[in-house]
Amino acid sequence: MQHVAKVIAKQVRKRRKDLGITQQTLADRLGMRQSAIARIESGVNDDIGMATCVALARGLDVSLEYLVGMQEPEAVGT
Repeated sequence: MQHVAKVIAKQVRKRRKDLGITQQTLADRLGMRQSAIARIESGVNDDIGMATCVALARGLDVSLEYLVGMQEPEAVGT
């Protein structure tokens, strides 16, 4: 089973690219540094807190379930 940080990394990177935004744009939306987004997307940050997960979900307009690989973004809000 994949470590949750690796799943979140993959999902964040995929959704950000699907939205056509840069790491800097996402960071600006979340009030974070671009380097923090880079660390999350690389899977280096393996201690992602709940507040960060919620912020990522909101900034990417997805559910927490999507971030952990349990749901596709189209299903959000249905």
